[in-house]
Amino acid sequence: SLYIDSKNKLYVAYRNNGFSLLNLNKQMFKQLDLVKNISTTPENFDAQSFAKDKLGNIWIASRGNGLLKYNKNDNSCKQYSTNNCKGLKTNFLLCIHIDSEGMIWVGTDGQFIAKFNPETEEFKHIDFDWTDWSAVFAIAETDKYIWCGTWGSGLKKVDKKTHKISTIDFDTSDQYRNTIF
Repeated sequence: SLYIDSKNKLYVAYRNNGFSLLNLNKQMFKQLDLVKNISTTPENFDAQSFAKDKLGNIWIASRGNGLLKYNKNDNSCKQYSTNNCKGLKTNFLLCIHIDSEGMIWVGTDGQFIAKFNPETEEFKHIDFDWTDWSAVFAIAETDKYIWCGTWGSGLKKVDKKTHKISTIDFDTSDQYRNTIF
């Protein structure tokens, strides 16, 4: 995953090796050593996706280590996982989206989505009755809905207030053509 901030710095996520920061003006890489603050080792840290909140914090969805908040001002990192957060059902997160109200939505590997409130530091898991196992790889937002691109289960439309879910399938006979990244 890639993310560019307002200061022309490119955050680069690596599979099984955390993430780095590239100053695009100087074209210099810097490995960000965030794992010292969380319960993993660099070779087991798998950053999947980034998002920036209104306060300038960088939020990281990780595969196996839950959600992380990186404060780039003091270089600190806080981990939110199944071990320390109410409502999170899995630490295997694939994507992240911060909505217009500041809520953080994460797509999971097999447990649909969860909404995180950064003020209360609690997750609200949104249940979906899968007929097959699936994962959410992409999240987008419109005024009333969160849209979720899934592996093999089409597009899911989630009402932001009621959490009612509806499905748009493209080709139910072929999981690959019914996958949205």
